[in-house]
Amino acid sequence: MEIFSVDFYLFDLWGWKPSLMEMLGVVTGLFTVWLTARERLASWPWGMANALFFTLVLYQVNLYWDAVLNVFYFFASAVGWWMWLHPSKRDGRQESLGRGTLVIGNIGSGLRWALLFLLVACTVLGGVVGGQAHLLAPGFFPQPAAWPYPDAFTTAASLIAFFLQVKKKWESWVLWVSVDVVSVLLYINRGIYLMALVYAVFGVIATSGLINWYRLWKQRSS
Repeated sequence: MEIFSVDFYLFDLWGWKPSLMEMLGVVTGLFTVWLTARERLASWPWGMANALFFTLVLYQVNLYWDAVLNVFYFFASAVGWWMWLHPSKRDGRQESLGRGTLVIGNIGSGLRWALLFLLVACTVLGGVVGGQAHLLAPGFFPQPAAWPYPDAFTTAASLIAFFLQVKKKWESWVLWVSVDVVSVLLYINRGIYLMALVYAVFGVIATSGLINWYRLWKQRSS
């Protein structure tokens, strides 16, 4: 349907034509990050809506890994929602809140190096596969991928950050900040300027989330 197309724009302001799908994705995305930075459970359903809109936009501008990532986000957000409501004993509980809630923690130095290696490996492999996507599966990816290596990096870093966020590790925000920086450059290149602007805002919010989660972790671990 035309309404789901990136060419279905809301207005034309000196050549800038934001689509309806882009606008909806931006609004739901802002709410998601803002709520997550404040440890709000409502961040998860907002994230599910955001994933749907962003998938439609990113697929149409040939950022295929980002599109696949958002399909994952939709289903993973439901899992994250459940895990925040039902934390395991080994994850810890914040008894002072009077409910079963995950406590913000950190990851060990050994796991940090392992995750860094995984990030580099996935970026390289994902870039190679993404660059050949239109040849490997032309029915699903009719056009060549745009910037496959940066696209693969943001996807791999986002997946690792998402996993750490679900486990409430403050280091997740370090990765989110790096994802936001690279995404801004990618989206400007693909002409989705509103999403680029919002990801710049995401970067500011993610930095705030990093400071807030790190401060809370230090307080709770002292």
